[in-house]
Amino acid sequence: MKVVHRFIDKPLPVFLTAALVVFGGLWCLAELPVKRAPQIEIPYSLIVVPYIGAAPEDVESEVTMELEEKLQTLDDLRHATSISRQGVSTHFLEFDDHTDMGDSLAEIRSKVDLARAEFPDEVDFPVIEEISFENVPIIFFTISGDVDSYRLREIAERLEPQLESLPGVAGVDVFGGFEREIRIEAQPADLAHFNLSLEELARRISAQSRSLPAGELRGDSARRMISATGEFSDIEELRSITVSDEEGRPVALRDLADVHISHKRLESSAWFDGESSVSLIVRRRPNVNTLETVRQLKAVVAEFEADLPSGVQISPSSDSSAEIGLMISQLGTSAAWGVVLVAGVLILVFGFRQALLVASVLPFALLFTFMGLRISGMAISNVSLFALVLVLGLVVDGAIIVGEAIFAERESGEDPRAAAKIAISRVGFPVLAADLTTIAAFLPMLLMVGIMGQFMSVLPKVVVFALVGSVFVDHFLIPAASARMPNRSPSRRPALAPDGLPWVSPELPRMRSVYRRWLAQALAWRWTVVGAALGALAISAGLVGSGYIKTIFLPEADRGRFSVSFALPPGTPLSETNRVGELIMADVAGVAEVDHYVLTTGNTGALNSDAAEGGKQGAEYGKVSIDLVEKTERSRTQSEIVTELRSRISIYAGVDIEVKELSEGPPVGAALAIRVKGDDLDDLVAAAQSVEAAIWDLPGALDVRVDHVASHPKVRVEIDRPKAQSEFGVTPNQVSTTLLAAFEGVEVGRMWFGGERVDLRLAAPADFGDGVDAIRELPMRTQTGDLVPLGEMADVFLAFGEEAVYRHDGSRAITIRSGVSGDFSSVELESEARHLLAGMPLPPGIELEFGGESEERDRSNSSLFEALKWGLLAIYVIISIQFNSIKQPLIVLITIPLSLIGVVCGLVLTNCPFSFVVFIGVVSLTGIVVNDGIVMVDGINRKRRSGMLLVDGILEAAVGRMRPVILTTVTTIAGLLPLTLGVGGGSEFWVPLGISVISGLLVASTLTLFVVPVLYSVVEGGFGRLPPPSPRESAEKLRERLAARVYGG
Repeated sequence: MKVVHRFIDKPLPVFLTAALVVFGGLWCLAELPVKRAPQIEIPYSLIVVPYIGAAPEDVESEVTMELEEKLQTLDDLRHATSISRQGVSTHFLEFDDHTDMGDSLAEIRSKVDLARAEFPDEVDFPVIEEISFENVPIIFFTISGDVDSYRLREIAERLEPQLESLPGVAGVDVFGGFEREIRIEAQPADLAHFNLSLEELARRISAQSRSLPAGELRGDSARRMISATGEFSDIEELRSITVSDEEGRPVALRDLADVHISHKRLESSAWFDGESSVSLIVRRRPNVNTLETVRQLKAVVAEFEADLPSGVQISPSSDSSAEIGLMISQLGTSAAWGVVLVAGVLILVFGFRQALLVASVLPFALLFTFMGLRISGMAISNVSLFALVLVLGLVVDGAIIVGEAIFAERESGEDPRAAAKIAISRVGFPVLAADLTTIAAFLPMLLMVGIMGQFMSVLPKVVVFALVGSVFVDHFLIPAASARMPNRSPSRRPALAPDGLPWVSPELPRMRSVYRRWLAQALAWRWTVVGAALGALAISAGLVGSGYIKTIFLPEADRGRFSVSFALPPGTPLSETNRVGELIMADVAGVAEVDHYVLTTGNTGALNSDAAEGGKQGAEYGKVSIDLVEKTERSRTQSEIVTELRSRISIYAGVDIEVKELSEGPPVGAALAIRVKGDDLDDLVAAAQSVEAAIWDLPGALDVRVDHVASHPKVRVEIDRPKAQSEFGVTPNQVSTTLLAAFEGVEVGRMWFGGERVDLRLAAPADFGDGVDAIRELPMRTQTGDLVPLGEMADVFLAFGEEAVYRHDGSRAITIRSGVSGDFSSVELESEARHLLAGMPLPPGIELEFGGESEERDRSNSSLFEALKWGLLAIYVIISIQFNSIKQPLIVLITIPLSLIGVVCGLVLTNCPFSFVVFIGVVSLTGIVVNDGIVMVDGINRKRRSGMLLVDGILEAAVGRMRPVILTTVTTIAGLLPLTLGVGGGSEFWVPLGISVISGLLVASTLTLFVVPVLYSVVEGGFGRLPPPSPRESAEKLRERLAARVYGG
């Protein structure tokens, strides 16, 4: 510690560094982005391959499987999931953690290019993009009022680009309302009389409705662009254009088509609090300040709203900024109370002046942490705020020991500078070793993989930043500042006991006397003490292993926000989905605690997109997003409200309903997900139906759903390719284009109407195509110029076909998913499912695979165990170096399993289940509880080096170390206690971690005072009988010396 001595003599660099950290920390705090949760960057990519007109089975065989074969050789590919739907093949690729997506996307493009050579000619160009977990909605803006749906949609589309122009916005999805278009409806049979097909009519209209560049006019002084404007000025002009001729007489569009104002096919609908509306979903960019982005969005909306017609309003909902503000307030309140309690303990023990110096570690460590967060590109989130609460009690441990050692030296008569040097020389290395062991316990958490690994990676980083800052305070700032604090004159000192503690000092000699007697008895009965500790540990392990303590993955949290998703059979029109949605919406409106709700149906962009379940979208899907009033304004929990609502909406037959509560943790998939895999579709469907029925029979299963949809009738058009191309010269692309024009319509231009640009759409009338005969009669232009019915070159018939074909890692797969009821945990549900399905007979070639939360839980727990092993190894190495011993670190490490006794006791007493969050607390304890053991063993070693006998050295050192052990334990508990008790609210997710750390530390520290000295006597004194301690008189003299000087030797 010579370098510290140098800075004690010349402290200016220390004070300047401290000032720099203070100003730098404040600046970084102001610049840090604020988000609800940490940034999660799981490497996912999406490939979309359009194959217009192809049936799902054809898409699978001709596109999906060809592409899968090439993609399977990708480096670092973890899972590949594909969905073959009508006209499109979609692939979701998940890569290993920390994969460079830039390189992976380049490799994907290369593989796709290889596969394209095998695709049919009609396959369109694939779209490849990276999926970001950060591109999520942060707020809804819903437009409603006393105007029609056309006007609401037009207002939304004017607002959309203004919102998208903000730097923190990734995109805006608009849904609901009608969009105007000018519809041109022509009967294919009528067109044939004029020797026209729909495809040809589309080309002729399009050719007359475009504005095209026509070069430039060059003069001596200027260049002017030339454009040929072909857009129509009104509908009459459009109706009057010539599209054909009959015996030399021009035929106008009005002669063979009906041209009128209409609206685009309604693909989505929206309601806000029961009123028809148009909604905008705003999605944020990665790593932006959500609070600032939402503030800017609201400012733009407020300015825009000022110019709206009377009676039209824009209402925000699902506001992330409000939730973040509440989170900061709640966790901030817990942190503030933690600081007050820790500071109160320090003042109680040291007095105001010395406590102020020791407590300086709190703001300094926090400000240093803010600098670390800013430099590492992190944000303030729920995890980082909790980590800051956790470190409140940790960072003061070293400062307490150093401050108390300096205080003791000054009370023994040393001058301030000498006291600082002697104290830091005596306790500096043990304190540094204690900090390093804590860092060693937390740092390996960065080895965790998967979504939970990234979510929790913030915790060890914050702890490391704070502890590094605390090392500077307790090793440099406190000694340097203490050396400049003059001793009080004897006349101004309060009448205290020799320890100099203002309030608690008179009780310390009595506590030490009692502790010494009990410890002496423990040494006399040391094998009984060891046996009792091992017995308690065995009982604790048995309580966990036997299932007495319930096991879950993640704790529930009442965020006051949940959703109801529902699905009707495939092919259900949007009008029927809207009808069912309005019934569910009425049930939601009947819940008193509901504040706002938004119903959306159909294709609603990001709102219904769920990659884990195939991104289900379509006219048959709907979702109600529900916000509850604040918890202080309701008497029921979110789970109780959800239970009531679920009972109300479960009566709708034929409707698949899922109620989903938002979690405080990251998205980890369904509570139970079982993939049924195989190649034979009939066997696969039969096995999936059996599994689904079995899961429904499980008592804890809820909202069971399957991603496979039963085959349903559809019209198949099977082109006779050789005949179509050789005899008629018609390509499959022409057939697809004609069918698309007849039934969906094709855009043939744009024009201004009513102050807005609207699309021109050509299509067959709504009453066209009552059956397959109409499709067979569709006229197709041949290579000879004749019009021939489609039925001459293709078979048109009704057949049963798949809605979609799902594949997972190269095999067909059907996934059954389930939620879990409140009386069960996902772990129990999975265990019951495994037991039930183990004896189920399956067809040959069919296998079952568990996914969803189970898969993520196994990955997270496995990697956390790995982190625990590396942490224990690092702690052992650090302590071995500190003690220069191979045996003594084992004495300290025994405090880790002792802490498990406390964890189990805490869980049992509070009826708290064992969860992944509790597991994080156990890993955290490995670095916290060993600190007391290090202090204890270091004190005994010092006493023995001073010449004391084994038993005397153990007794005197243990009595002398009692106070720092108690103080560090009390301050750590004080820092976590407000959050664990729910002071400020909103900490349900973190309460189990607080319970595990507090109860584990409390029991471990208590047992450390007895078990560690006993084990020391076994390791250093052998297995025989120990000699008795020195006579009572000698003990009394030793106690007097201890009262005058906290640390002896």
